[in-house]
Amino acid sequence: MKTDQKIGLVILAFCVAMWFFIIPNQCGGKVESLFPRFVTVFMAVPAFFLILSRKDTSKEIPHKALNKKGIVLVIVIAIMFLIYIFMISFLGYFVSSFLALVAFMLSFGERDWKRIVFVPAIVMLFIYFLIHGLLNFPFPKGMIF
Repeated sequence: MKTDQKIGLVILAFCVAMWFFIIPNQCGGKVESLFPRFVTVFMAVPAFFLILSRKDTSKEIPHKALNKKGIVLVIVIAIMFLIYIFMISFLGYFVSSFLALVAFMLSFGERDWKRIVFVPAIVMLFIYFLIHGLLNFPFPKGMIF
């Protein structure tokens, strides 16, 4: 059995455990369990195809592809995500998300200040009107905002 097939088997076993054990014990009813069951199926279908795959994709990554700059960028972005998560409880969702989007755009090399300001603002407005306005779902409030 190839590595991809083993990974697919593990994911499929996790989905079966979710479907039969975790979701019924953690969700109150049919309406509450609808989204977790949808996500479980959404994970199980690709896992099933991964088990059926015949092509060996587990080739080694060339040493040149693992450059230090890429590894440092991944570490920096992971640290930025952790800082963003902790900022939500202090600054609130919208301010911390806006600042995080600006920081991520800068770290990925964007230098046009119009894009750096307007893209996060448009994303935050879209999220506000969709989730708060349309779905009437509250956002986390921080100590400051």
